Amino acid sequence: MRKIATAAVVLMIMVASSLTTIAQKPFKGKVVYEIKYEGRELTPNEKMQMPTQMTMLFGDDKVKQETETPMGNVVVIEDLANKKTTMLLDLMGNKVALVQPDTVKMKENKNLKIEEKDETKTIAGYKAKKMVISKGDTTIELYYAVDLYLADGNKLYGFDKRLKNIPLEYTLPTQDEDLTLKYKAKEVTPMKKVKKKEFKIPPDYQQVTMEEFKKMFGGGGQ
Repeated sequence: MRKIATAAVVLMIMVASSLTTIAQKPFKGKVVYEIKYEGRELTPNEKMQMPTQMTMLFGDDKVKQETETPMGNVVVIEDLANKKTTMLLDLMGNKVALVQPDTVKMKENKNLKIEEKDETKTIAGYKAKKMVISKGDTTIELYYAVDLYLADGNKLYGFDKRLKNIPLEYTLPTQDEDLTLKYKAKEVTPMKKVKKKEFKIPPDYQQVTMEEFKKMFGGGGQ
């Protein structure tokens, strides 16, 4: 009888462990965010430069972030398996690709205070829970998807590694204390498979070195 009871306990633990693993399977698919500005009106010059939409694409071991601006698009691809970052720029008629080793590691920032709140709401069809991240006088309000989990794509969002879920709405401060950026998911599309070509350098992009990149965009060189 004791052996049966022990076996039953072991089986229950295995089932519970299996369910936990399934429940926390990293999200694969696309999240599209609209970007709005709060606090004051943008100047005409700012409207020509500021981003209007951001798309996150999550694959098996790669994550792509595409930010759309009136001047052109900026794409960052994180290759989690090979630890490298590719930046694709389509600006002012130039299409360039810059590949760099990924040396940034997401850490727990002890200077950040993270508070989980009970407040929830539905965003893009998903239940989202409120989180408040604060450091000194800076506070970020964020709503994350309760059932959509991150793998290692958090660094493209730039938050603390303690954030394990995909953010669906958040505000970010700018250098202008009167202006904040608000990101809000307007589309969440789960995918069984993401095409590998989504994470490759397009054939019409020129791969450059960091030195060449700086010369092209005025960041250095003679």
